[in-house]
Amino acid sequence: MAVQVLSHTVAAGLHTYTAAGLLQETAKQTACFIERVDKLFDILNSRTLRVSNSNCKPLVATTSEHFKFLEESIPWVESWRFGKELPFQWGLANTIRAVVNLTRQLLMEDFTMVFTNRFNQDCVENLFSMVRAKSGHAYNPTAVQVVAALKNILVLSSMKPLSAMTNCQPDGADNLIPPVEFVGIAGSQDISQQSLPIINDFIDLEENPVEEEVVAYGDQQAHAYVAGWVAIILQQSTKWDHTCRQGM
Repeated sequence: MAVQVLSHTVAAGLHTYTAAGLLQETAKQTACFIERVDKLFDILNSRTLRVSNSNCKPLVATTSEHFKFLEESIPWVESWRFGKELPFQWGLANTIRAVVNLTRQLLMEDFTMVFTNRFNQDCVENLFSMVRAKSGHAYNPTAVQVVAALKNILVLSSMKPLSAMTNCQPDGADNLIPPVEFVGIAGSQDISQQSLPIINDFIDLEENPVEEEVVAYGDQQAHAYVAGWVAIILQQSTKWDHTCRQGM
């Protein structure tokens, strides 16, 4: 909601109404505040190179205009006065400070660019929303429900939120660690690291979009059940050695 209200569209509307005489001149100050917050949100949420809004592009140098804007935004946010310092104000200032320091460190270590949206917690919130959805939309799932939901998500590689009403954008997260590692096979001394799939190349999803088949929630549960049943049968098979059972 905050991102929708503190947006370029709202700021443009305030400027228009002020110019038409429908709002007082003091509304311009509110419009300028909204524009600056909107720019700050865009810089803190960069996710791709190919975007028309320059504020949404990644940070590439500590001397760039966007990097300097972030540095100047820290004292600006701390200067806000509400009678007392509110928790969100402290959190926003420290978020900007953390992004600035992390970006500076990464660029010093020869990173060519930094996508700032990888620092936010949308991926965690999206994961929690999927766990709740796969637990019968329970707001407080039990430990058993959480484990079952995580297994379901791993089996189906279902990393996108199920609800269209989510308040977080799709984070584009993938299973970088193969699911087989979650069941302990990665720690086995019998399996060499070369046998595990490793992701080395950067894939631009904007240039190479992946078409995903939308599977109904009930079908997802059926697939997970059948996959679990097949895994149990294979585990119990005497023809499989210990390593294969552990991998399943």
